[in-house]
Amino acid sequence: MLLSGDASEADWIVFLEMPIRHDDYLENLRLRCVNLTGEGIDMRASGVRLSEAAEREIKLILEELKKVN
Repeated sequence: MLLSGDASEADWIVFLEMPIRHDDYLENLRLRCVNLTGEGIDMRASGVRLSEAAEREIKLILEELKKVN
C-alpha cells in the first residue's frame, strides 16, 4: 500500500507503533521503517508520500522479506 500510494497516515502509524516482540528480525525491519519517517516519508491528510531514497529502502526491505519466506 505504501509503494502504490494507497497507505493512509493511520496505516503507517499503526505499523510503526506496533512492536514485533516475538521476532527480532521483523522488529529490526520495523525499526528501519521508523527511521525512514523523519528522513523521507511525509505524512499528509491525502496519504503518505515517499522520497526516492525512502522508496528505495522500502523496496530493499520488501526484497529481504521475500528471501526469508
